[in-house]
Amino acid sequence: NAEEANHLKNAFLQNMSHEIRTPLNAVVGFSRLMASGIIEENEMDQMASIIESNSNALLSLIEDIIDFSNLKTGNYQLHYQPVNLTAFCREFKTAINQEFISQSVTKSKNIILTFKPDKQIENTTLYTDVSRLNQILLNLFNNALKYTNEGSIEIGCGFQDQSQAVLLFYVKDTGIGIPMDKLEFIFNTFGKLDIDKKTVYRGIGLGLSLCKTLVNILGGEIWVVSTPEMGSIFYFTLPVVQESGK
Repeated sequence: NAEEANHLKNAFLQNMSHEIRTPLNAVVGFSRLMASGIIEENEMDQMASIIESNSNALLSLIEDIIDFSNLKTGNYQLHYQPVNLTAFCREFKTAINQEFISQSVTKSKNIILTFKPDKQIENTTLYTDVSRLNQILLNLFNNALKYTNEGSIEIGCGFQDQSQAVLLFYVKDTGIGIPMDKLEFIFNTFGKLDIDKKTVYRGIGLGLSLCKTLVNILGGEIWVVSTPEMGSIFYFTLPVVQESGK
């Protein structure tokens, strides 16, 4: 346990030192340029966009760290409520489309995003913590977008079987894929893939670990099916009715 704790501490410090400095350097550097008065007016918007993007990345990183800490110490609360899946899918699609367009443009990605909720789930009421469900799907979407430069990302959900007691969500991409021996590793705390030596992927390896923790807390399971250089499909399940809601 002591060795594992020491390993996690070292991994945390190594990742954090890089992931915090990168967006901070961009924010500070471009802010100084804008304040210097030597920048042309037509370049201001582009620099402001870079500052905003890196500020959001830094904010997201800090939120993940706080969330991870709270989940590990048990210092969290779940707010279960009835969720109409038709309305949820519609609202999530609207929110994610805006982020997708923004990231695709700024990162020059050529990707088609599609949503495929099964018609059978129309007007189904899911009893869960909707903010946590949003967080899981958003993390999986951002993970797919990070490792996919072209092709497609597909988000969908439906009943796992004919009993209609469990919902199955998935996020499918045509990204770099994951080797068989790394399928479980990526859900570990600070677990990051190091497959493409030519590309540096930002992040400290908390997103998928948070997803696994949240899915388990909500009574479901999460797993991934992947083929290197062809893409990945992340699946997770949630019970339609939680025990606490019966």
